[in-house]
Amino acid sequence: MFSVCGGRRTALRVSIIAILFTQAAFYGQMRGRRGNSAAPAHPEAYKGIVITFHGALKKLTKKEIIIESSENHELLTFRRNKATKFLNGTTEIKPTDVDMETQVSIDASEDVDLKLMAISLDIAPPPSTGQKPTGK
Repeated sequence: MFSVCGGRRTALRVSIIAILFTQAAFYGQMRGRRGNSAAPAHPEAYKGIVITFHGALKKLTKKEIIIESSENHELLTFRRNKATKFLNGTTEIKPTDVDMETQVSIDASEDVDLKLMAISLDIAPPPSTGQKPTGK
């Protein structure tokens, strides 16, 4: 059957393969730790800036708001939390009072991970661009 010498060779081969495989696995894990792989610091210069977006409401959940931009028809996603206010002009309303496809204005700022956080959603029409209302 098998000689003692053949069994030792097989065991030696298996040991060498196991050692090489283990070293390769450790090398693959350690590779990402070399050098400076830290993400760049958040630019503090833009902290606190609020931007207003206008568009049609497409989706409203407890965690996000999606609108279709009125300028270029792109879908924009905003995070929301319990501090996000829902307004009709100056009156605060419930999120369930806002219908889908309603034209809204969202004030948002950058979150800590550079995503947009909704501060407020207003269903009142945006102010006109210099045109005076015509009354009869």
